[in-house]
Amino acid sequence: MKPKPYIYSPCFAGSNSEQRLMHDPPPIPRADVSWYFRLDETRNAKPKAQLLTAAEERVLFLQYNYARWRAHRAEKPAERQKWQAVAEDKKAVIVEYNLALVVSMISRNIRGNQHLFEDILGECNQRLIRAVELFEVDRGWKFSTYACRGILNQAVRLAQRAQKRTWNELPENYSPATDPLAERRSEDAVDARAALIQRIRTTVAKADLTEIERRVIDARFLNEPTMTLEEVGASLGFSKERARQYQVMALDKIKAAW
Repeated sequence: MKPKPYIYSPCFAGSNSEQRLMHDPPPIPRADVSWYFRLDETRNAKPKAQLLTAAEERVLFLQYNYARWRAHRAEKPAERQKWQAVAEDKKAVIVEYNLALVVSMISRNIRGNQHLFEDILGECNQRLIRAVELFEVDRGWKFSTYACRGILNQAVRLAQRAQKRTWNELPENYSPATDPLAERRSEDAVDARAALIQRIRTTVAKADLTEIERRVIDARFLNEPTMTLEEVGASLGFSKERARQYQVMALDKIKAAW
C-alpha cells in the first residue's frame, strides 16, 4: 500500500500555522547515532538511548506532516522541493531517536548469526520508517508503542524464515551428505530463530499481561499461523477495535519489560 502523502491535523489551519508549528517550538537536536554505525564492527556496540519527551515527539510529528502537507499543496516546484526537504529532515530526526528501539529488540538474541542480524535489522528499520509515515500523533498514542507492533511482527516473521532461506540459497545439486558443515549451518539457523522467539516469549512472560492481553499477543505474533485483529476479536468474542486496544495495552507492557 502506498504511504499517505501526509497525516492532516486541524492545527495546520490558520494564517499563522507555519510560525506556530515550525518556528515557535524550541529546536530539537539530532540524536547521537554514532553507536549505530559501529554495529558492523562489533556486536558489543550498545544502543545509546536518547528519548524524546511526549511534547517533543508531538512537535516533530506535527512539523513532519505539516511539511508534507505544504509540499503536497505547493504549486511551484521550488516551494514543493523546499517543503519536501524539510519533511525528510524531520523524518530523519524521528527515525534516529528510535533506532535504538529496533536494535534493542533484536541484537541480544542473534549474535551468533551475523547474516540474520543484518537482514532483520535492515528490514525492521524499514518498518520503523513506514511507521513514521503512518503515525497519527493526534490520536494520543506513544510512537514507540505504535512502531513496536510492526517491528516485533517483522522480527518474528524473519526469524521463522531463516532456516528456509538457508536451504534455498544452496546450489540445486547440493547434498547434505557431501557437506561437513551442513549440520552446523542448519543448527545455527534454528538456534538463532529459537533464541529470538524465546527472548520474545520471556519478555511477554515478564510483562504482567492479563489473560486476554496474553491471548491477543500470542494470536497476533507468536502462534502459527498469526491472526489479524479481526480474527482475534472474533475468536475471543469482541470487536476488531477492542482487540486493537488490548494489543496496544499489551505492547506498552512488553516494551517496558524489554
